[in-house]
Amino acid sequence: MQLTQLFPSQRESRWVHPLAWWGWGLSAAVVAILSNSFITHVLVFTAILTVLITFRSTRSWSNAIGLLIRLAIFIVLFRIVIELIFGVHFGGPVLMTLPVLDLPNWLGGISLGGKVGSTGLVAAIAHGFKLATVIIAASAAAALVPPSLLLKSLPNAVYEAGLVTVIALGFLPALSADAKRLKTAAALRGRPARKIRHQLALLFPLIENSLNRAVTLANAMESKGFGRIKTTKFNNMTVSIILIAGMMLMILATTSLLRNPLSITNLTILVLAIFLIVISVALSGKLKLRTVYRNLEFSQTEFSLLVVAILLVMVSVLLNTNELVKSLVIFGLLLSPIIICPKPPGGLTK
Repeated sequence: MQLTQLFPSQRESRWVHPLAWWGWGLSAAVVAILSNSFITHVLVFTAILTVLITFRSTRSWSNAIGLLIRLAIFIVLFRIVIELIFGVHFGGPVLMTLPVLDLPNWLGGISLGGKVGSTGLVAAIAHGFKLATVIIAASAAAALVPPSLLLKSLPNAVYEAGLVTVIALGFLPALSADAKRLKTAAALRGRPARKIRHQLALLFPLIENSLNRAVTLANAMESKGFGRIKTTKFNNMTVSIILIAGMMLMILATTSLLRNPLSITNLTILVLAIFLIVISVALSGKLKLRTVYRNLEFSQTEFSLLVVAILLVMVSVLLNTNELVKSLVIFGLLLSPIIICPKPPGGLTK
């Protein structure tokens, strides 16, 4: 068997299905949430950053990688500042003593500042880095595939909600590309934006570009008939009744199961509620007008990536062994897309 048959990354270049990348990223976020080990968080962050750099495209939306790194640094620094201002000294070596400001009783009567211990500062860094790792992992997929591909993979029933989400996720990469373009234009005019006041001067054209993009997008959606459906008042009412009935049964079954988890009747009602909700979503999807130019490929590569995502969660929950060994296994699984996935079209950044 040839190497290209085992590793698709040695073969053709194509986009990996967005749902596979989102499954990988969200599983990494779950691992970071479940773990309290700083070593695990460092390895997860390192693995995600390695995959992002390896599969970084030359497209403008891939500039979000740098913004994600800056966001992680900001979260850690913000957590440290919160600890310095509101932290309570629980013992350990005192690193510094800040001026104390006692707030009045109507503001809680708390004291700001005071002693800053090494124990609280280390805990603040660990908590901030954990939060940063979770956010980076959950947002990694947005920098690996174009947001437009995610829309094509969504079912019709949630297409409109998905479009709003994709537009929101695509705002950060587009904003980064606009800021980079404005800085380049300012440098070409002999006014490089190195100081803060020069960067603030670029804020107004940046906002103007964002508003122009929003107006252009709205006009394009209106001209293409976005939001029109092939339905009647009777069809809308039928779908609404089924959905409301399913939600009411879901609430009834959930509250009943909290009192009696082993009740067969409550489990039957829960299954019926889920069935009605699925039926309403399927009917709602069939009433949507939507055209698809080319279906996305969901092949062995995508299934392998989803298996890796499942294994990540299983290892994090079920593997009871040395924390270092567990962290190394998670690190290896997170790096597996480098072998499994093909390169994105258009080449990689150098």
